[in-house]
Amino acid sequence: MARPARALIIACQTYPVAEDVAAEVKGTLQSAKNFYAWLVTDKGLHPDNIYVCCDDPFVTHPLATRPFRAQRPAILEAIVELCKAGRDNTGELFVFFSGHGVGWQISPQQRGLDVLLASDYQNSAMSGGACIKVDELRSEMRAWLGGEDHYYFLDACRTVMKLGEILPVDLGLTLPLAANEEPTTYVLYATKFGEPAKANSGFADALMKGLKGTGRSKERKHGQWWVRFERVQKFVQENVNGKTDLAQEGARLGLILALADPQASPCTVTVDTAEPDDEFTLTVEVGGISQTFDFTGGSFQKDLTPSEEGYRFQLMKGESRFEQVDPPSGKFLDLFDPTTLRFGPAAQKRSTRRAVPPLEPPQAGIEIPRITAANVAVQVLSAVTGDVVAEPVSPPDRKWVPVKPGRYVAEIMDRGRVVRTQQIVVAPGERKDVDLACPSDSRVQQSIIARLPKIDGLPDASETLRGPLIDQDTSMWLAILGASRLIQPPKDFSKLGPLPLATFDDLHENDSAVYVLAGLEAEGRASVSISRDATTQWAAMEPVPTLDGVFQLRRRLAPGPLLVSFALPGMPPTTYGSYALPNHAALVVFAVSRSGQLVTRQMLLPVYSLKLFLDEVVGSRFDEESLNLVKYLASAQELFAARQSLAPTTDEDKRRWESMLFGKWIDPLLALMAIFDAIRRGRAQANHANLGEAIRNLTKHFGELPDVHAAAQALGMAAGAVPNGTPLLLESLLRAPEWKKSLPLKPDALDYGSMWTSWWGTVPEPQ
Repeated sequence: MARPARALIIACQTYPVAEDVAAEVKGTLQSAKNFYAWLVTDKGLHPDNIYVCCDDPFVTHPLATRPFRAQRPAILEAIVELCKAGRDNTGELFVFFSGHGVGWQISPQQRGLDVLLASDYQNSAMSGGACIKVDELRSEMRAWLGGEDHYYFLDACRTVMKLGEILPVDLGLTLPLAANEEPTTYVLYATKFGEPAKANSGFADALMKGLKGTGRSKERKHGQWWVRFERVQKFVQENVNGKTDLAQEGARLGLILALADPQASPCTVTVDTAEPDDEFTLTVEVGGISQTFDFTGGSFQKDLTPSEEGYRFQLMKGESRFEQVDPPSGKFLDLFDPTTLRFGPAAQKRSTRRAVPPLEPPQAGIEIPRITAANVAVQVLSAVTGDVVAEPVSPPDRKWVPVKPGRYVAEIMDRGRVVRTQQIVVAPGERKDVDLACPSDSRVQQSIIARLPKIDGLPDASETLRGPLIDQDTSMWLAILGASRLIQPPKDFSKLGPLPLATFDDLHENDSAVYVLAGLEAEGRASVSISRDATTQWAAMEPVPTLDGVFQLRRRLAPGPLLVSFALPGMPPTTYGSYALPNHAALVVFAVSRSGQLVTRQMLLPVYSLKLFLDEVVGSRFDEESLNLVKYLASAQELFAARQSLAPTTDEDKRRWESMLFGKWIDPLLALMAIFDAIRRGRAQANHANLGEAIRNLTKHFGELPDVHAAAQALGMAAGAVPNGTPLLLESLLRAPEWKKSLPLKPDALDYGSMWTSWWGTVPEPQ
């Protein structure tokens, strides 16, 4: 039996005590009513499953049966009631907010938290308790409800307030967690971050049209027409003043609403200078199939099914062919919208028996370069339909793929995983190349590339990677560099060994260390604090000679829980929970883009100089795969952060997976992520025996990690006393929310947009 959909509507048209924002947001009430009507009429939700938070009379038909005020306490009450009714019994969630909102600025460069203002908001200095943080709400609702898809439509300002001007507080709710799989979440913002909502932007009206399947907001999938989230965003963007924004976490397709078949758009044909008794034949071709329609007079209309492949038209009067004037014959027409075609006077006589000549054999093409690296392959897809035009190939010589003129996407793959894409537009008769060695715009990557040999023009960092580096994730590159100093003696790596990075020969049995690497795309210096509690001990990171923008800091210390803080000039510090394990080093990587966007990776890696004190199986894994395991771990963290599946896709990955689950892994974090991934996807019960063995191994070898306790608790297993310290993974904290009370830093500043347990701006900046 299908689980019902549920909805939360928050409409704040009036702010009666507001002092620094407008007291009224006109149109809010009506847009909320329109969304309610769509939920009931189009989606078929029962009013009992729609929770409406609004201070104004919400008169609808049928009447809303779950009314609440739009003040924060009442909104929280609505959330509690919704989750109580819907836990493990919700297929889709729809959240609609209309009112005031702000962006809580982290730094001049860094995107901050989105904050919704409830109707009891007064001013920024004293109304942190009248705020709802979008990232927190999205994360918690995902854990509390479960389900398949959660959609958020936010018609609010995202005006920037500086850090400290407003202090939004935590939701403060501890609700039972869902036991089924976690949903994919989607957010559509009316504005780009840092911009106020445009007056009369048309967002609410465009959203309603898009949700009903107007124009290109729909797509044919699995033999059915659907309103799809990504298409709705594009449709709304094309029909509003200003820029919208979207976010998605998870791998589902975002199929919002099934539409009835057939879907059709009117196509109107007009003929200049036509007489009332002139007889015409219109030929319509799409996908190689032609239809003809006869009509008399200067106009004709026919409903046609939209097509991603595009239509071609030809108009004949006897032996004379008319010219398509507007739009011109070369323009792509998909008929997702009503279309009018205007034909001019006869242009030429019929030259063949066929009204529309077949497409000529394709002279256009895409060329795939010669590839010698075994790990690299290329596949080509249609940018319009997503269909594969050329299957993944690693050609020993250049290969020409004939294609029709159009838009394509070349996917460069590393052992079956897409790591880079290239947009290609091919005109008639044109050939375009796939560029494997596309120049990187990262100064960090450029400086590393300059120090390495090449395969097919790509950097070859180590034989143990089994091929060149083609992933453009700077954090992965830095993780590989850092791991090359930890898991084996530097002399074992002929290409990376000569780099002037830190070494770890001076450690003794049961010692630990922290190794921090930062890659800064913009000019500047970085500072790091490594401490046991909230007391900061800032140290400047040292630039790595010959590597532009790369900085490092090495610290030897005793095992135990850690807080690692990172700061740049002009950017408030960010602090992460970490852990120093005996005979291991915590490798922490920060990759900072020119805009200030920060990507963080953590790994708890064994140290080569302490190999004698490690489990024998762990040592054998060094010799077997070396840096290839580190690369795999970095990829897994990227997938986990994006809430994509970690399930192995190749035989090699399946073998790694089994080794990892049974404790034969060089880093416990991947085993923990695998357990949480199984819980996310509702597979924990089916795999309970294997996951239970993984927990027992993790408890035996890494029982001091709080995350191991959280994973055991999530599986319903006894885990003993809670270890000291902060969990590394935010997922651990969400699975054990009672731990928020004992965090070393205040939970109100937690970053729910990160995969790590981390805080922005809660420790003093370095002096």
